[in-house]
Amino acid sequence: MRKIRLWLALVALPLAAWAAWSAWADGWSFSQPEAAENAVPAVQHPGPSQRPPFLPGTPAGDRATAWADSVLLTLPLERMVAQLIMPAVYSKADRTDGDLAEGWCRDLGIGGVICMQGGPQAQRDRVRRLQAASDLPLLVSFDGEWGLSMRLDSTHGFPRAITLGATDDSVLVREMGRIIARDLRAAGVHVNFAPDVDVNSNPANPVIGYRSFGEDPARVARLGTAYALGLQDERVLATAKHFPGHGDTDSDSHATLPTVAHDRARLDSVELAPFHVLQHAGVGAMMAAHLFVPALDTASNRPSTLSPKVIGQLLREQMGFEGLVFTDAMNMKGFSDYKASPSPSVDALLAGNDVLLFPDNPPVVIAEVMAAIGKGQIDSLQIVEKCRRVLQAKAWAQVWEPLPTVPTGGFQSRPEHEALHTEILAGALTVVKNASDGLPMRAAAPRVVVAHVGAGLETDVMSPRMQQVLGTGAQVRGVLLPDALAAARELGGSDWVVVAVRGTDRRVSKGYGVTDANRQAVQALCESLKKRPQGPRVAVVLFGSPYLLDRMGSLPADALLVAYEDDARAQRVVAAALTGAGRAGGHLPVSAGGFPCGHGLPWAGDERLGWSDLPFRGSAAIDSIAQAAIAAGATPGCRVVVAHRGRIIHDGSYGTTDGKQPVEPETLYDLASITKIASSTLAMMSLEDRRIWSRKQPVVKYLPEFESSEIGRKSYEDILAHQAGLPPVLPLAQRALDAPGVLTAQPDAQHTQQVARDLYVTPDFRDTVLGWIRGLRLEGAGNMKYSDLGYYLVQQTAERLTGLSLDQYVTEAFYRPMGLHSMGYRPLERYPLSRIAPTEQEPGFRKQLIHGHVHDPGAALLGGVAGHAGLFSDAYDLARLMHMFNRGGCYADAQWIDPNTLAAWTSPVRADVAKNRKGVGFDRPVAGSDNGPTCAQVSSRSFGHTGFTGTIAWADPEHDLVYIFLSNRVYPSAENKLLLQRNVRTEIQQVVYRSLGLG
Repeated sequence: MRKIRLWLALVALPLAAWAAWSAWADGWSFSQPEAAENAVPAVQHPGPSQRPPFLPGTPAGDRATAWADSVLLTLPLERMVAQLIMPAVYSKADRTDGDLAEGWCRDLGIGGVICMQGGPQAQRDRVRRLQAASDLPLLVSFDGEWGLSMRLDSTHGFPRAITLGATDDSVLVREMGRIIARDLRAAGVHVNFAPDVDVNSNPANPVIGYRSFGEDPARVARLGTAYALGLQDERVLATAKHFPGHGDTDSDSHATLPTVAHDRARLDSVELAPFHVLQHAGVGAMMAAHLFVPALDTASNRPSTLSPKVIGQLLREQMGFEGLVFTDAMNMKGFSDYKASPSPSVDALLAGNDVLLFPDNPPVVIAEVMAAIGKGQIDSLQIVEKCRRVLQAKAWAQVWEPLPTVPTGGFQSRPEHEALHTEILAGALTVVKNASDGLPMRAAAPRVVVAHVGAGLETDVMSPRMQQVLGTGAQVRGVLLPDALAAARELGGSDWVVVAVRGTDRRVSKGYGVTDANRQAVQALCESLKKRPQGPRVAVVLFGSPYLLDRMGSLPADALLVAYEDDARAQRVVAAALTGAGRAGGHLPVSAGGFPCGHGLPWAGDERLGWSDLPFRGSAAIDSIAQAAIAAGATPGCRVVVAHRGRIIHDGSYGTTDGKQPVEPETLYDLASITKIASSTLAMMSLEDRRIWSRKQPVVKYLPEFESSEIGRKSYEDILAHQAGLPPVLPLAQRALDAPGVLTAQPDAQHTQQVARDLYVTPDFRDTVLGWIRGLRLEGAGNMKYSDLGYYLVQQTAERLTGLSLDQYVTEAFYRPMGLHSMGYRPLERYPLSRIAPTEQEPGFRKQLIHGHVHDPGAALLGGVAGHAGLFSDAYDLARLMHMFNRGGCYADAQWIDPNTLAAWTSPVRADVAKNRKGVGFDRPVAGSDNGPTCAQVSSRSFGHTGFTGTIAWADPEHDLVYIFLSNRVYPSAENKLLLQRNVRTEIQQVVYRSLGLG
């Protein structure tokens, strides 16, 4: 009778399925149905239910079913049973288990395997051999909650689920699911035993904990759905586990049978809720847990895996789940020690499971099941139904496809991994305490000590990164506890002491890696510093589990943060957040230390220029262009810094400054005409913000001595936009040489301003220059004629209105408070000569190598301080200034220039931009052309300036991009025009835009 019913069931399969058999060999391309986007508003069902993707209802599901039915017609019953077996294989050097598994594939026709420890290439090789040994392609599974690294070495591991829970960001989690799925497919895997949607409501849970998205069922459901859909976007079947919910247990089902003692109402609202949501979202599979849940099945100590009431009635009938159901590993003590009969595999199938995971002896299991069928214990139609689901999943996953090629960069830490990983860490970083909103750090150049406490500490990533972000003016150093305790008095002179609690552990059984001695040391340090009247502020950062708050949440600190992970990436993210360059976007996924679940005091960051740790794909091309320019003699060396979205993505130092001294990141360059925007224009914008000056007014308004001159009637806007009709330059050097008494080799009472080594000028020479400008006849007013001369008037105006020299004003108003310590005039007053790039071996005027003094003769004759030239800076500080411009005048949580002012000054002055592309002080691009100062790809909103010495600083707010190129191409001769002729600056900028896909 059993054989007749089986025959009838098979004949009843759609006849059209025969056509699908040949499609297997041809490798059909199945597409996944569109899934609802990943925001699930609450635990309630997110709208219409989606079926698992391999079931009928979509073109892909229909084709998968047709193929499955066609295969069923060819399989004897014993082979159908074998399709429900999924033993473990390892990818270690020892091939014993692999050879055994190959025999099971060849001789028994098992349906799949679960891949365990090993390496990625060994796994690929083993999967190839196993598939080659199988008549019917295997369904390959993997337990990879945070990616391949959960089981395989030399692969990338993403943050754990508790960290993802702190982000509460479905978009990030879904993208992580996609990336993990691509890695899994490359490793030959079709099913991932993830996500874990257990609601971790028990802090003492020894086995779930950090594997859970948290204690809020709604959050767990949202993020679990996002992860599952991300996997299935890339044709990896997702598996929600551990049904009916392993979150509130205090024992481990690997070692025993945990009990979940809640009533049905509680189970429905907490434990079961995420499974309902994922089922409705179309998750393809679920994994049954080894739990004793009396509210669902009162049979004493019956594991839920073996319970028809839990799997068959609750999951299948009441919830209506149609996907695959896997047992948890059958070698776990929670299963093997609590089996109710000699045939637990038969009991598991009768309970409603489809696939027996991790059976110790597949031939014995198959024999037991066949014997049970023969005795009538199992209906053969149940086997057909289960096998059909397995085959449908195989068809949807296209198990016959050859292994994809290994992704470029391999399995470990590709750029896509690192970018998302860092974004997750920043989104998770949770500020639970922040007295007086003291963080992020507001001071431009704070004094910071990072005190590390914990076991096995070898690296300090935080201190160098904080120093890098804060700039050379800040003082940042790292110490280890207990050294910090001995130096508590010394630490009191800092603005901030950051206590980094590291060396942590994710396991509750290990106290999360923090000893009582560690905790007491941190407590003592905090108390010691807080007792000092002028003591520093203290921030404690827990690089570990949020449950550490139960032990350390009451520390007397000004700020308290949870970073969740304990590695170099997390340190960099914390350093960026504390300094204001990065965000701290998280909220607690669990309640701990008196702080409720969902608590967080986030900030957006982006207040300072930060650093990206990801490789930039344009860097190789930039390197090539820079090195070729140096080899061709266009410049002895250069600095290239590119920042995108507030992060430096390329930071290159090339060649030397003089043929001997290597270019360093901190090398200072003569910025030449970049001075116009970084000094005098900056000063005048601030004066306009203060409403003590207006660019629309004529010069004579503020310099009445120009009343009778033509230039006196011109507006400052015309002058700054180079449309006042002034000639480009005056031969000031020659006039100074020709005029008796202007220059001398030694300083004296009259000659107090240094021009160069052994050359001094009288300060009265400026008045002479202004007199010459006052008498000039203007030509071509209204059209653009680039001129330095108007900036002498701008400088004079700024100094008269502020009562300070131009260098004093911009230093006190901007450079010092912004922390731009390398930027300024007369660099030899602050830095050694070795840090400054030389410029020209000047033959005519100064007759010496210009090194440490301004290259421009006119600025030199003003003592090195002028509105048009004279400023020096390293590339970082110039990038910070341009970043401030790019962000509408905001930097380090302060508004330095009104955004409306900045927008007006960086816009074209003339509507007829064909005649004048300039803004007020700022240069602008020639639209769609490489003929101007930029490449054609820059946006029309971009602005900046170039410099005669071979420099450019450019900001593009539309693309959130800053480009800095500094060189001393005039060394040793200003006659060298190769940098311009080779379009080096423009070509590098073009590489940047093309590499980022902009323009």
